[in-house]
Amino acid sequence: AAGGGARTADPEALRRELAALPADRWEAVLRDLVLSLAAAVLGHDGAEAIDSDRDFLESGFDSLSAMELRTALNAATGLNLPTMAVFDNKNPAGLVRVVTEELASALPRAASAAAPPTEEDETVTELFRRAVRAGDGSGALRLLAAVAALRPRFTSPEELGRVPRTVQLADGPRRPRLICLATPMAGGGVHQHARLGAEFRDIRHVSALPLPGFQRGEPLPDSAEALTRVLGEAVLEAAEGEPFVLLGYSSGGIIGHVLARHLEQTAGIPPAGLILVDTFRVEDTAMDVGFGRLIGEVLEMESVLGRYDASRLSAMPHYFSVLEGFDPVRLGVPTLFLQASEPFVEPPEGVDPAQMLAWPWDPEHTLRTVEGHHFTLGQEHAPATARAIEEWLVTPG
Repeated sequence: AAGGGARTADPEALRRELAALPADRWEAVLRDLVLSLAAAVLGHDGAEAIDSDRDFLESGFDSLSAMELRTALNAATGLNLPTMAVFDNKNPAGLVRVVTEELASALPRAASAAAPPTEEDETVTELFRRAVRAGDGSGALRLLAAVAALRPRFTSPEELGRVPRTVQLADGPRRPRLICLATPMAGGGVHQHARLGAEFRDIRHVSALPLPGFQRGEPLPDSAEALTRVLGEAVLEAAEGEPFVLLGYSSGGIIGHVLARHLEQTAGIPPAGLILVDTFRVEDTAMDVGFGRLIGEVLEMESVLGRYDASRLSAMPHYFSVLEGFDPVRLGVPTLFLQASEPFVEPPEGVDPAQMLAWPWDPEHTLRTVEGHHFTLGQEHAPATARAIEEWLVTPG
């Protein structure tokens, strides 16, 4: 439900207003616009309810509300910003700067302000989409892997520069902290955990950590070791000396397991626990049968997240190759395995439906089954997922 104070969408009127003002006053006008639209999307009464320096995720935005804000902002400005512009720019202040720059470019030439994709990106991304729609998911990934092979790599935190920073999703008195890892999919990112994180508000400190290499200009990890060193530093920085539990959804659980092993055996600072949310292994029957569905889902998410560029797409198969040697060794870390109650793809004739579910690979894992399927555990069924997590955190075992 929209709150009060949002201006009527009239991009021509806005552009006339800006054209009549000195350039140094544009940002104030556009800040008003962004904050009032953000307040309307979240159901607040006015722009004053939104802190321009607070992260969108901390303010309560998820993928759907980010899409609403993007749509409203495009309608009000005449721009063509992707939904990812909301999360990529972290907070309203960052989004205001981008909108100001885009409109400054657009007004003199009366053209679309959205930066057009390069010819190379357009060719690569369109070939990927065509292959997926034709049912050739494997070929689509081989194409992207060739692109990833040309991208720069990092072998250490020093080569990457600044390690990724977590985004806070909730806060509360209970400990340990919960640190969520993004999945290595084109549609992955900290926004994946927004709805789940919201369930812990006023209960527990929850944050989400992005993976390096999915943004334009970011290098890719050269190996699993390089990745875990970087993520290990990022997690310990985010924990601020307090006990923490790692959470990985889907293939993010593989990263969580590898990272927990690094923190336990190499860094000597193990997490207090590990939570695997419907994490399949490559050899699982569901991965063989449902691979096309998974890649198709990635493409469908563009309707919410905006069109992926070549950086975001090519990072995906690169991460698959980095993780393909995954060794599910036994950890000393208590582990909760959350299993979806329903398969995400219909089992072929003669295949037991139970084989289509994710199962723990270690008898020491605590198995809990949660209502929903693979794609709904962190979205529509986030309340049930959060309850199972909180029950285990309070009384593990």
